[in-house]
Order: sequence, then structure tokens, then C-alpha cells
Amino acid sequence: MFDLIVIVRVNEPGDIGPVGGALARMRPMCLAEDGCVSWEAYHSQDDPGRFVLVERWASRAHWEAHGEGRAIQEVYVPEILPRVEREVHPSTPVSLSTPADAALSAALSAPVSGPRPPLRGAGERHHLPRSHGTS
Repeated sequence: MFDLIVIVRVNEPGDIGPVGGALARMRPMCLAEDGCVSWEAYHSQDDPGRFVLVERWASRAHWEAHGEGRAIQEVYVPEILPRVEREVHPSTPVSLSTPADAALSAALSAPVSGPRPPLRGAGERHHLPRSHGTS
């Protein structure tokens, strides 16, 4: 599998609607392509000028061939690219594949006794407390 996250930032407020419409039209075109496992476009509720594309392809070769397909050539290149800035992130899912990962997940999801620390705001650094007896 080849997973891809694309973060799209619309440059002008008047282009948000046309970009969203073009992305909606792309979805069935992408899903019909050979090797497309899933293709979703999300519109941020907190930042109207931001869209996130989440794609899964059977292989990187399928995704690369997608660049020559109708969705990209007829919609993305002429209607979307001139209106946006984008970040393309080939990605891998985070999974709990080792016993150490599973143990960490269990520890983090265990109930906390006593008062809870306040939640930190966006942009603040989050640190896990160190256990006693570890370096």
C-alpha cells in the first residue's frame, strides 16, 4: 500500500468554493482509477482555506500513474493548482506493532488517579511525565 496526505491551502477566500467543488468532482474520478483503494478530501472546520486529501493506493506505481489520469490532468492541474499552495506527504500509518508499543499504549490509556493537569493549548509542547526509577 502507498498512503498519501496532501495539505492544500487556498490562497484567496473567493477560491475556496471553486476548489472545494473541483475536489468533490475529482473523488469519483480518482476512485475509478486502477489501484485507487480510497480517496477522500476533507475541508477544515477551523480554517476554511484548508483542505486535506487522504489517499491510499495499491502501490506507489499506481499513485504515480494517477498523475497522468483524468482527475489530475482535467481538474487538479487547471482548476486547483493555480489557486493553492500544497504540501505532499507520502505517509505510513502509525501502528502498535511491537510489544513495547502496546505496553506504552496501555500505560497511556490507563486511568489517572488524583487531579489531572490542565490541557495545554494549541502550539504548546506536550511532555509525558517520567516514571520514577527511569533515566
